[in-house]
Amino acid sequence: MRCVKLFQLAVACVAVLVATAGHVQAAVLTYVGQFNVGDGPEWTTEPQVLSARETAALLFGGSFTDYAISTIPNTIDPLTVNHMAWVDGYGDESYMFPNTPASEDFKIDVGPVGYTFGDFSAYVYDHDYNPVLPYLPGNVSGNNVNYVWRYETVAAVPEPSSIAIFGIGAYVAGIGAARRRRREKQQQVTV
Repeated sequence: MRCVKLFQLAVACVAVLVATAGHVQAAVLTYVGQFNVGDGPEWTTEPQVLSARETAALLFGGSFTDYAISTIPNTIDPLTVNHMAWVDGYGDESYMFPNTPASEDFKIDVGPVGYTFGDFSAYVYDHDYNPVLPYLPGNVSGNNVNYVWRYETVAAVPEPSSIAIFGIGAYVAGIGAARRRRREKQQQVTV
């Protein structure tokens, strides 16, 4: 009787592992594109203030939570994503366009709705603005590129401990089955 209970427990463990193995998922980062801060709308139109991740959602679709931003130009290795972004600010030139990037979710919208004095946005054509000439990448804003990575969900390979538990369960199930067969043979011989 004890072997039967042990066998049933092992079968239940194996069934749980098999049932959940296909449902394990992981998120990986995939490079999808880039944008310059100055690619955004002209500051004179008081555009919406956006963080870099919100800009990514605007440009590439989906939700801002689908994205990670990096100021590092490596577009192959997701381990280089630094979750930082370039932004531009409206107002006093002494604190505009800091040489250090901000968080990928950084934005400031202090005044009325839209890009106005004191605001910071990751997507605005501001410090290169010229009402006569078009924006040209390579100007001040053009040197501040935000690299966009998207979280993609993929099925994950079970970790080694799950594989070990699966193997132990299969081993215990095999022992239980072998004992049951042996017991059945002994009962047949004695009858």
